[in-house]
Parts: sequence; C-alpha cells; structure tokens
Amino acid sequence: MNYYYQDAHGARQGPSTAEALAELARERRVHSGTLVWCEGMANWQAISTVAELAGIQAVSGPPAMPPPAAKGGGSGGDAGVSSLIPYKNVQALIGYYLGVFGLISILLGPLALFGIVPLVLGIIGLRNARANPGAKGTAHAWVAIVLGGLETLVGIVFVVIIAIAMAGR
Repeated sequence: MNYYYQDAHGARQGPSTAEALAELARERRVHSGTLVWCEGMANWQAISTVAELAGIQAVSGPPAMPPPAAKGGGSGGDAGVSSLIPYKNVQALIGYYLGVFGLISILLGPLALFGIVPLVLGIIGLRNARANPGAKGTAHAWVAIVLGGLETLVGIVFVVIIAIAMAGR
C-alpha cells in the first residue's frame, strides 16, 4: 500500500510504503500523529489510527517535526497569511497576478490572448489546492481561471474581428 503523508509544513509527501514510513519514524521525520492518506481512505488520518501503520512510533522523545496544524484553528502558524497570500501554491498565486494585470491587455486587443497563461496556471493551482489543502490558494486559482478565460476570449474576438476586417479589403 502506498501512503502520502504531510510534513511539518503541511506539504504532501510520498507515496511511501509502510516500511519507508517506519524508517522515517526512526529518523524522527514522522510520528504517530503525522497525517497519512492512501487510496480508499475518505480523509487524512493520524498514523496511529491506521491499522497497518499503528505500530509506527517515533524514537523516544518529542517528534522532530510538529504535527500539521488542524484545519481552521490555532493561534500559531501562518494560516492567516497563507490564506491571503498562498505562497505554498505558486501556480495559483502567479496565475492570479497575471490574470489581474492581464486586464490591461484587454485594451490592447490581440495581446489578450496571453490570458491563456493565467488560465492554465489557475487550473494547475486549483488541482494543487485540492490535492494539498495546506497549500491554500483555491480563491486565487479561481480568479486566475475566470480572468484568464475572459482575457483569452476577448483576444480571440479581437483576432476574429481583425481577420474579418482584413478579408473585407
């Protein structure tokens, strides 16, 4: 069985076998509270709650990495900052800014075709946000998709209008 696990920063790692996770526990890189997921699981679960992995425990002493922060809570960490600026989801962030600044290209006609870039980055960023909830950036990805799609559509309309005008000469 291949498992994915979340590191101390909430980033998805893996796939890893049970044996590889046991080795990571010996290295104090995972512990019984580390969240894991594999195909067939509905949600991420602590290693200690998964039957095949229940025997995995970190070497004595505190874990080298703190467990990932629980959703929606805690005063520590950067949950607020990463929600506003999803720096862990670079594609969504870049797509967002390209989409917003690309609104200027609508005024320049065919250059709006470059809206395909934020559209594609937004799609990649949305997939990343869904696969890795700690990365955040769902809203940024949707803005990139919507603005990139709009800009691409406007660019296509301008190209068609220019082509029709050139054909009528």
